[in-house]
Amino acid sequence: MLFASFDFLLFAVPVILGFWALRSYPAARTLLLLLASYFFYMASARPPEGAISPPWFFAGLLVASTFLDYFASLRIHSARILLQECNPKCDPLGPENVLVMAPGVISG
Repeated sequence: MLFASFDFLLFAVPVILGFWALRSYPAARTLLLLLASYFFYMASARPPEGAISPPWFFAGLLVASTFLDYFASLRIHSARILLQECNPKCDPLGPENVLVMAPGVISG
């Protein structure tokens, strides 16, 4: 699906209208954009001929990349909190130190 095609217009208009209609529900908007982006990237993939059908060729890669990016952003956010809340010169075992509980890729 190319950006300059009629197919993209048929795809983009409902997504934009749905995004606008869900303006009061931020989680639903995020889910709509996630599913629309999955559909867009899988609809434009053209793998070599084989046993796997073209739309699902990159589905595992997209889902794995989404989870990796999500957990990496959680780690970056927790490091930001730690840098804002904790004095760099404080004692690591002192009471003024901050304990940040943050999930990771392996720990969940």
